[in-house]
Amino acid sequence: MECMSLRRMGFCLALAASVAGCASTPALMNEPVSPLSLAEVRSDRTPTQGQKVRWGGVIAAVENRNSETWLELVEQPLDRRGRPQMVDRSGGRFMAKVPGFLEPSIYTKGRELTVVGAVDGRYRSTIGKEYHYEYPVVAVSAYQLWEPRIERDTYYIDGAYPWGWPGYHRPYGWYDPFWHGPSYRVDVRRRGNQPGPGPAPAAGQTPLGQPTPAPAPREPVRERDPESRRDGVKEP
Repeated sequence: MECMSLRRMGFCLALAASVAGCASTPALMNEPVSPLSLAEVRSDRTPTQGQKVRWGGVIAAVENRNSETWLELVEQPLDRRGRPQMVDRSGGRFMAKVPGFLEPSIYTKGRELTVVGAVDGRYRSTIGKEYHYEYPVVAVSAYQLWEPRIERDTYYIDGAYPWGWPGYHRPYGWYDPFWHGPSYRVDVRRRGNQPGPGPAPAAGQTPLGQPTPAPAPREPVRERDPESRRDGVKEP
């Protein structure tokens, strides 16, 4: 009986996890789309005008126009939830044409975006100042802006001295031939896709680039009379 109850409990937990996974999947993943990839559209081997696609990537630039917003994206493959994967491969760049106004302070460079829409021609521009590039354009009907990723740095620190040196990192995981004692796991959370601190100011300058002001002159220290050092009263 206990075995049966444990099996039922495991089945219920698995079912709850699958339902939660389905609930976290964006609605745009349920829309029927063409299997065309960005690389296939850029190769121009087959007619692609009007084909409905689902692509995603990292925002490289945002341009607010009269009645729509154009986003330049560096394409990346999507995972099963439709989120761009953080991998070092890409099918190129494309333009996402979204109706209306999108706040550029929210849709910033480096944020991840997934779009669904129809292929709507090409757009010629340059990357940088001189490199000419032809972007496939997607007329977006649905999109998903993803929350910034939370990255974790994990450290294993041994117990206090003398059983273990503070700050000692265990490269062998749980098995360590040089084990000194109990260890503690420390997770340091940091938000991804965020700019780091700027460069340090040059010598003699403040962080805003202004010259460092000269220190105010100090008043000379007056020596007290040796005879009046005790309670401020001279001895007869």
